[in-house]
Amino acid sequence: MIEQHEPVTRAVVPAVGRGIRFLPITKSVPQEMLPIAGHPAIEYIVKEATDAGIDNILMVTRTGKQTIEDYFDADPALEAELEKPSIDQVRSDHAIVGRNIFDPIVFDALENITPGAGDEYQLTDACAQLIATPGENSGGLYGVIIDEPRYDTGDKLGYLGATIAFALADPDMGPALREYLNTQLNEA
Repeated sequence: MIEQHEPVTRAVVPAVGRGIRFLPITKSVPQEMLPIAGHPAIEYIVKEATDAGIDNILMVTRTGKQTIEDYFDADPALEAELEKPSIDQVRSDHAIVGRNIFDPIVFDALENITPGAGDEYQLTDACAQLIATPGENSGGLYGVIIDEPRYDTGDKLGYLGATIAFALADPDMGPALREYLNTQLNEA
């Protein structure tokens, strides 16, 4: 005879570990918040629980794990997505990769711009202003074209690609990851 039980509606998710195996990143980012395909690992645990009908989840955390609580707090201002310009708005096949050396004149340009995308002051808007300023008036920018791999870590697939590329190049992780990926690709 099968005994019937009340459905499970509550879950406890322990998130108190120190993430020692992932040091040094876990000094500042809880291990549970490390991303897997664009979402924190702990989100997958919560999704699995809610998909199973659990509607009351208690997360047990410790000091230094405030980001977990912050992540699950609703914030409508942060939930509006901003998109990159469409391909017809792109005016160059070059990109800024986040390594900049500026003349102090950039601060004047930053003071003279208005908020742009996301109602934030954008460094790229100040750069556009410098480009439009004649060189004799301290305008212009210099750029260097690099011929190295570039990873867009602001894009989920780019972030994943960077993670895989750097892990494959790591002497400790690379061989095992390469074997794992080959197994996965052969099974697919």
